[in-house]
Amino acid sequence: MKNYTSDELATIVQKLICKKFDSPLEIKKVFAANIKGKVKSISSKELTETELETKSLKIAKSVFDDLNRIDKRIIEAQLSS
Repeated sequence: MKNYTSDELATIVQKLICKKFDSPLEIKKVFAANIKGKVKSISSKELTETELETKSLKIAKSVFDDLNRIDKRIIEAQLSS
């Protein structure tokens, strides 16, 4: 069995994140309940299903846009803790 360095493991995790979450829709699908709950909690009024979907997709897109900010140092720190 191969022993991996923390850098190698971080590289693998980084690639898996990019592969698994290759679009905002994928993020929305995987985290749908969490995103909808957050949207409902920050909304000052009751949202229609269309409004909820629109806002959820906007959040998923924002998260997708920030995925490239996850670098290997952050992953290494999480793996070692």
